[in-house]
Amino acid sequence: MRCDAVKYRQGFVEVIGQVHPGLVNIETWQVSAAANISGLELESERLVDADISANTELELTPAQARALAVALTAAAYAADGVS
Repeated sequence: MRCDAVKYRQGFVEVIGQVHPGLVNIETWQVSAAANISGLELESERLVDADISANTELELTPAQARALAVALTAAAYAADGVS
């Protein structure tokens, strides 16, 4: 998923199940603000290694993944002004 709403905090988020059995893998890539990621996917050949400024990978239990989903949903509703 491309995240480019704020240029200096742009990047990508990827969520994959079963990288490690029974866990949910979340990986993020922070992309330099100098790079233009509009319309790009993470696998784009237009992105080069120098564009990536940080990478983080986390493994969550199913319960942690569900709790994160609840927190993200609540934050999304709050950002929309919905209570």
